[in-house]
Amino acid sequence: MKIFLLFMVFCTIWFETFSMRPYTKLKVCMKQKLGNAFTEYTIFDPKDSSLQSKCFYHCLLELKGVIANDTITSVEPRKLLVRKYGINDVAELKKAEEKCHSIRTSGQCELGYEIVKCYKSITQH
Repeated sequence: MKIFLLFMVFCTIWFETFSMRPYTKLKVCMKQKLGNAFTEYTIFDPKDSSLQSKCFYHCLLELKGVIANDTITSVEPRKLLVRKYGINDVAELKKAEEKCHSIRTSGQCELGYEIVKCYKSITQH
């Protein structure tokens, strides 16, 4: 019985750790980008263009594999457009890639924010 209880405790701890992993990665990325300006109580508004909101989107897209080394990857954005927005038409996908993948930015966290804005503009026909 003790072994079973110990096993259950271990499984619970492992599950908690595993299930919170993406959130933890997001927090680490935000801390790296913003330093002390980021707290767990920071509120993000999608319409807000503050550095906190821009870094949130940038970190989120890094975790999703859309951005790597401050550049847009080739495969993940297409998967995201198909999965999240239901764009399956090849011509429409190419149009989105031509428009959104040519974005160049110089500011901190700008790339993620600009990609999100670009995808939203394409999907809001």
